[in-house]
Amino acid sequence: MVLFLVYFLFANTIIKLVLESKLGESYGAEVNIAEFDHSLFPTTVTLKGIALTNPTKPTHNQVLVGEANADVALAPLLDDEVIVNELNLLDVQFDTERASTGEVYRVPERSLSFDEIKSKAQEAVPSVDELLERNPLKTTAAIENAKAAYETYGRLI
Repeated sequence: MVLFLVYFLFANTIIKLVLESKLGESYGAEVNIAEFDHSLFPTTVTLKGIALTNPTKPTHNQVLVGEANADVALAPLLDDEVIVNELNLLDVQFDTERASTGEVYRVPERSLSFDEIKSKAQEAVPSVDELLERNPLKTTAAIENAKAAYETYGRLI
């Protein structure tokens, strides 16, 4: 009975703190969650005010999610796996100012400029001729077959 009471009173707070810590650790900057609520049957979670600090501009959030609702598979949670069957994100905003400067745990590498991204994309995307060489079209083969058939049988008619 005491265990149930402790769970009922503190589970949401404990889960919220663990989520903020683990998400921040993997993201590389402070993650804040204003509210967290869950239910076990069915297994659902609701998070409100999810703020991900922008690591290159800690005075702002890179993303701010007003509310997230998720339907989660219960059995995999026991094996430290999270399988989300359905996820709804509401009121998503980008580059919003934070009430206080967020902590940055890992400074991200320099971002590529637009010209650098464009150049890399051009290098990675093959030309039309390269694509045709790699994947001969069936219509090209059909035309060659039709010409050969005409050469062979067309003269007989």
